[in-house]
Amino acid sequence: MKDFTSCPVCHSSLRTLQNDFCQIRSQLLFADLEFKQYLCPRCQHSTTWHNIPLELIYKAENALATDRESGDLRLEFIRRHLDLSTVEGLAVEVGGGPGELAEQVRIACGHERGVVVDFVDRVAFESLSYVHADLNDCETSLPVEIKKSGHREKKNIFLLSHLLEHIFEPANLLKTLGNFENSYFFIEVPDFGVTHDKSALKYSINCPDHIHYFNATSLITLIQNCGFTILAFEQQSLPLVPALRVLCKKAAPHCAVYEYDDHLQYVSNKIINAIEEAETGSGIYLWGLSPFAAHAIQQMQDTKGKITCIFDTKYHSGTFEGIPVIPDPFASAYTLDEASVVICGSTFSVVQNAMKKKLDAALSPARFITITWE
Repeated sequence: MKDFTSCPVCHSSLRTLQNDFCQIRSQLLFADLEFKQYLCPRCQHSTTWHNIPLELIYKAENALATDRESGDLRLEFIRRHLDLSTVEGLAVEVGGGPGELAEQVRIACGHERGVVVDFVDRVAFESLSYVHADLNDCETSLPVEIKKSGHREKKNIFLLSHLLEHIFEPANLLKTLGNFENSYFFIEVPDFGVTHDKSALKYSINCPDHIHYFNATSLITLIQNCGFTILAFEQQSLPLVPALRVLCKKAAPHCAVYEYDDHLQYVSNKIINAIEEAETGSGIYLWGLSPFAAHAIQQMQDTKGKITCIFDTKYHSGTFEGIPVIPDPFASAYTLDEASVVICGSTFSVVQNAMKKKLDAALSPARFITITWE
């Protein structure tokens, strides 16, 4: 087990933290113990380093399941945020031990079989297949069996329940699983970003088995840095085991800001069409000088002859492209009658609804047109 030289989550410098409780527990397991605990001052992620032989850490009789006697909300969380009937691939519990969650999700998906991937075989259900993998060296061993089964390109669900805290480099495991680009990923880890009163001792989550001590910031940062989009997040508190749980999906980096130039042209064209198609003998009024409306006016020819007036409370220059701009349609010399057309310049539903209510409250017979994006 390599020692840590920087935070595995945000790569900041670490400081040494004294953890007598965990050090004593570790010494009872391995007499020739060397032990260090670190804390990242930036993201508050904590890590341990020790020289306990891995066969002592990962042997089947030492690997105990998390106490769920007070309640198990994992499946409920997954079902709340994902339609499991759409998961046509496999339910794969990584580091799943007996495989209770894999069995629950397998049944909920309607699958005949599920899979547990782990260091040792402790699978307790006949409907689950066991796949051996060294999860600390997963790049070659983990994907092979799933690829063989023909499920690589399918929508699988990978379940990582109380696993990442045991792995030397959890980022490597997440990046390897990220090769299953169409799959979903459920992750749960103990939460060390909250107060643990003495009732937390029943869960035994401060122990030499745990290399990483996550908080909400460090878990979310790790997941996002590995290229996943978080679909749902939940923080579970005592008397249940203090835990963080996430449902996520692999996603390519994207910046939606780039899409708004297309939106500008699309909506502006619709405003132009609305203005040009309006048949009225009593004036066309534009309510709301939005970027869409401004762009539309700048692209039109002879706008002064088509738009009688613009109403906008935020624009104070008096005119725009030669068209008068006043704050309010009902505090002006303009009369809106049944032959008038009022075009809303905003796509913001709250603004559209407020304008419509104001027209209705004034008993205005003018025709009100909103621009939709369908």
